[in-house]
Amino acid sequence: MKFLTKRYKINFLLIVLSLFFACIFSTTASYSQSSPDPSSSLTLGVRTDVPEIKNYCDEFGRFLEMELRELLTQEVQVETRSVLDREEFNSDYERFIGVRNGIIDIECGSNSKPVESITESSIWEGIAFSENFYTTGIKLLVKAEFVPESQDPTRWIGELGGSIGVTDQTTTFERLSNEPLYRNSLEPYSTKDEALDALEQNATQAFASDAIILRAILDSRFESTRDSYKIFPENYILGLSEAYAIVVKADATYLQGLLDSEDLLATINETLLEDELVSLANDLRSYEANFPSPSPSSPRPEENWWKENWWKILLAVILFCLIGVLVIVILKALNIKASDR
Repeated sequence: MKFLTKRYKINFLLIVLSLFFACIFSTTASYSQSSPDPSSSLTLGVRTDVPEIKNYCDEFGRFLEMELRELLTQEVQVETRSVLDREEFNSDYERFIGVRNGIIDIECGSNSKPVESITESSIWEGIAFSENFYTTGIKLLVKAEFVPESQDPTRWIGELGGSIGVTDQTTTFERLSNEPLYRNSLEPYSTKDEALDALEQNATQAFASDAIILRAILDSRFESTRDSYKIFPENYILGLSEAYAIVVKADATYLQGLLDSEDLLATINETLLEDELVSLANDLRSYEANFPSPSPSSPRPEENWWKENWWKILLAVILFCLIGVLVIVILKALNIKASDR
C-alpha cells in the first residue's frame, strides 16, 4: 500500500503539471491567433537618406499602429522596412515605385509635395499625400573656395561661374526648372551620388537639394572634409518650398477593405498631431540649422523592443521553470521506484 500511495502522489503531480502545461500552451495559442497576420498589417517604407528623418518615421510607425488599433478595435501591425534609394537600383529608378506596386503601403521620408504647376508630372501620378510633418527649402552645397560673396540670387548666379548639379525626378529639379533665373544653370543627374561626384571633380560648382538633405550629406559623405564645403545661401532659394508628407497610394484599400486611402490618410493626419511627433519635427529644424538636439522623450529602439516583447520573455521563463520542476518530479519518481524494489 505504501508503494501505491507514493505512486498515486506521483500520478497526481503529473496530472497537475499536464493541466498546467495545457493551460499555458492554450493561452499562447490564443494569443498567437490574435497576433496580426498579413491581412491585418501595413508595411511602412522608410527612406534612410536623412537619419534624423528616419528616426522620426520609425516613431511615426509606432504611433500609427496604436492609432489604428484604437480606431479598428483589433490587432493591427505596422511593419517598418527601408526603402531602396535610387543609388541601389541597377535599372531605371522610378519615384514611389514601392507604393505604386503595392510593395509597401505607406512611405515616410524626405518626400516633398508637388506644387500645383507641376502636378501633371508622372512622378506624382496615383500618389496621395498627408498633411505636412516638416517644411524646408532648397539651398546649395558649394565648395568653400567658390562660395559667392553676394546673397542676392541675381548676382550670385553669375559669381558661381558654373552649373548647378541636381538630381532628376525630384521636386528640387522640377521647381528650379520652372524658374527662368536658374533653369539654364541646371545640370541634371540620375543619382545624388553622380551629382556629388561632379561637385567633387569641379564638373559643377554646386549641388542643389533640400537644406536638411544637404546637412545629412555633410554628416555622412563629407564628414572628414566638412570644412571644405558650405551650405549656401543663408535663406532658402525659393522660400519654404519643400513640404514633407506621408505618401500612400491613391484610390486603394487596406486591411481587407476596412480602410480606403482617405480613411488611412485621415488616421495618418491624426497621428502626426501626437505631441511626441511634433517635438521630433521641431528637432529636425534644430538639426538642419546645425544645432542637433536629440529628443529625450523619444524612446530608444531597445526600449520599444522590451515593451513589445515582455510577455514572450515572461512566458519563456515560466516554461523554463515548469520544465525544471517536471524534471525534478520525474527524477524523484524514479528514485522512489528504485528504493521500493
